Amino acid sequence: MDATANAVASTKEAGSNAWEKTKEALGASPSTNYFAFDYSKKNDFVAEAQASIDDLNKKTSSLSQRISSASESTKTNLQDTVNHLNEYQGQLAKRYDDVKNATPSNWDDAKSGFIKAYYDLKATLKAGEDSVTAKL
Repeated sequence: MDATANAVASTKEAGSNAWEKTKEALGASPSTNYFAFDYSKKNDFVAEAQASIDDLNKKTSSLSQRISSASESTKTNLQDTVNHLNEYQGQLAKRYDDVKNATPSNWDDAKSGFIKAYYDLKATLKAGEDSVTAKL
């Protein structure tokens, strides 16, 4: 029993440390605690998710405007950033649809897929902002 309790405690600590490192890497606290939603709170999750997507879309649009005002050579250097942002936005939109259409049996997978896509886009956006700032 002690070995099991120690394993659970170690897993919780490792998960907590990983979460803290993720928040630090993203540069800010997440806008919401997506992990706290179970299926009974699906509508709340969908509303929070849409608000988060809207916020990311505004930031992505702002970044795209900054890139479009850059010189042609800078635009060429930043094309990979634009491509990655478009790719991750597409993935997030699909995962958002999955969450909206989720059933109790696939809720956890749909929610996990959305969370991953959200943080992938957020991290890519941060990297893109850093890259644009460095080149402009």
